[in-house]
Amino acid sequence: MEEISGSSSSQEAAPGQKAGEVQGPRAEEKLQTATSAQQPKVPATGERTPGSILGLIWPFALLFLLMYLLMIRPQRKRDKERLGMLDRIKRGDTIQTIGGIRGEIMSVGGSEVVLRIDEKKDIRIRLSRSAVQTVVEAGAEEKEKQEKTRETKDKNTQ
Repeated sequence: MEEISGSSSSQEAAPGQKAGEVQGPRAEEKLQTATSAQQPKVPATGERTPGSILGLIWPFALLFLLMYLLMIRPQRKRDKERLGMLDRIKRGDTIQTIGGIRGEIMSVGGSEVVLRIDEKKDIRIRLSRSAVQTVVEAGAEEKEKQEKTRETKDKNTQ
């Protein structure tokens, strides 16, 4: 006795095929679309997507920009100011060295400075220009200019 099912296609399953599966080109299309919809496309190992390199470079570029703005640029500005100060030193200026010695400049020549550290005993030392840390007091010429400007201001206010 045969059982008759309600479907019109009562074909037997071929070897290697499950019962109820449809054979043919349409069946393969359905199978491929079903599996591709379930799994996202992931690049194989070793392959990189075009955006991944840019994604790695942006944080480093941002970090470099931040470092430049907070560290490198201000240091360059300080170096420029210091070099300008070293170029402007002249005889008569009172300076302080990087070692903490204070004295009056007696002569400036090239990369050397002669510094008088004791007036009574006339003790002088020779220093490299780069050993000057700051100009504590302007030279005698500048003092005279400042005094003259003060005197003219005082006369004008009276």
